Amino acid sequence: MTKQELINEINIALVNKPSYLRKGEFIYNYIDETYNIADDVRLKDFVSCFFDNDYIDKFLECASKRIND
Repeated sequence: MTKQELINEINIALVNKPSYLRKGEFIYNYIDETYNIADDVRLKDFVSCFFDNDYIDKFLECASKRIND
C-alpha cells in the first residue's frame, strides 16, 4: 500500500471520527485496529501521532511501509 492509498483510506474513515478525538488519536487508533501496526510504528520507528497531530504525515509514511512488509 502506498502512502497516498493509506491517506485516501484514512480520509474516508475520518468521516466517522468522534468529536472527542483529535485527528491524530483517531488515525493512530484506526491504524492499530485495522492493521495492528501502530505500536510497531511508535516503538520501532519512534513516530506517534496519538499525542501530536504534527506527526501524522510521518506516522502514515512509516505505517504504509510496515503494511507492505
